[in-house]
Amino acid sequence: MSGMLGIGGGLIFAPVLFYLFELGEVQDPELWTIGSSLFCTMVTAVSGTLKHMQMDNIYFRESLRVGCFGVIGTILGKAITTSAYFSRNEFVVIVSLLLLYTGITFIRRALSGPAVAAGDMKQQVSWLRASKIGTGGGLIASLAGVGGGIILVPVMNLLYNFPFTKAVSISIYAIILISFSGALQLAMETPVTAGYSAITIGYIDAGASLALVGGAFAGARLGAYLHDRVNLSYSQLLFAGLTFAVAAKLIYDAFV
Repeated sequence: MSGMLGIGGGLIFAPVLFYLFELGEVQDPELWTIGSSLFCTMVTAVSGTLKHMQMDNIYFRESLRVGCFGVIGTILGKAITTSAYFSRNEFVVIVSLLLLYTGITFIRRALSGPAVAAGDMKQQVSWLRASKIGTGGGLIASLAGVGGGIILVPVMNLLYNFPFTKAVSISIYAIILISFSGALQLAMETPVTAGYSAITIGYIDAGASLALVGGAFAGARLGAYLHDRVNLSYSQLLFAGLTFAVAAKLIYDAFV
């Protein structure tokens, strides 16, 4: 899905890991999910950044600005997720809303095509804009275990009129810093009980994460290959249906 539709891996990693930890009756599944998903997202973001570097489509200074404020967002998010006011139910609601938002976005793309602003490649991400974009992206990343691209790219592309390719490049590099920061903070925590596998670092279950990362690399290459060989409108509608189904099941299992 990432290679074919350009979505962030966290949207897949987070629900899969959450169900895995729930199935294994792991205590505090939301924290294990966030930490492990951010670890997966960091590794895949490194791969994506290397690809953008090969294409000479990288903006280090602007990405660093967004990423640094993203780190601040992850600190705020971590304070929330490790507080007494955050539990699996709050996590489920946040992830479900992100899935529904993503599903609606892909339906709109499938029916009318993506709304991509032309923008100016020379336009810079100012410190003020970076503070808003990065902090919001980092906060969402720490609350839901996603990289934050679901916030970063639309804000830069649609709100600030950055070209889509530049917004994606800045986002994917900033996500390395954001996901690393979020994962590191949870890796330094001491879980009450063991994770799903025997290989864990704080709230990062490396055993489960590395298996997903291996599949993600293979899947991303296959998705990129299929990108121009399948009807993307049908793929977008199919993925939208999947996000609605996962969101509905998450909500049902948590509250019904």
